[in-house]
Amino acid sequence: GALHFASEIKALLALPQVSHEVDLSAVWDYLAYRYVPGPRTLLSAIRKLPPATAAVWHAGHLQELRY
Repeated sequence: GALHFASEIKALLALPQVSHEVDLSAVWDYLAYRYVPGPRTLLSAIRKLPPATAAVWHAGHLQELRY
């Protein structure tokens, strides 16, 4: 696995290895609630890091630590 980090989705979409596939469930959430509950986004391959959370990438695994 690989980890790519950016503060904006458009930077991730510029990477050829990042899928542009839409998460239809997230679209329905957006239409119903006017936002997408985290950690999901409108794109299946991209997740949001929750507030007050640090991410540690080690040996191919992501660990999220709340602080």
